[in-house]
Amino acid sequence: SGVAVGSETLLKRAAVEIYYREGKGVFKKPKAKTTNLYDYIRSKGFSIIDLTTLEQLSDASNFLCIKDGTILAVEVDRQAKNVLESLSYQAKQHPNRYGRLLDQAQKDYQHLKETGGFFPHKREIYHHGIDAFPITLTNLTGGYGGPHCMTAILERG
Repeated sequence: SGVAVGSETLLKRAAVEIYYREGKGVFKKPKAKTTNLYDYIRSKGFSIIDLTTLEQLSDASNFLCIKDGTILAVEVDRQAKNVLESLSYQAKQHPNRYGRLLDQAQKDYQHLKETGGFFPHKREIYHHGIDAFPITLTNLTGGYGGPHCMTAILERG
């Protein structure tokens, strides 16, 4: 449906190298074709539903597309508490590495609580006509991953 989901901050930091097929098994990378993931997605005509850092860490973008405009998504408000707990522990052990990330995640949590906008209940989801079925996966995602990572290939139709 022309929509991508992700943290704009992280999408803008993710480098993309574009290759073109020249023949069977032959690909070529033009010299000036390096961009970031955000610009690449936008250049393809997609809208982007922005996620906070906390939502990204809580597997919000790891949803399963059941069909165009219908997703099975992690209930992020439930997952976020576990992520904050884990980050808090890591920040105590490695403050230079995780301290700023924890601070940002805590700010995100307060903002999302105040606005009631945890993924997949963001107003942008409704604006794009996406039908989201949230599921609680806190007991299944200890090794990270969400509905998309927990499934095998499905034939959509």
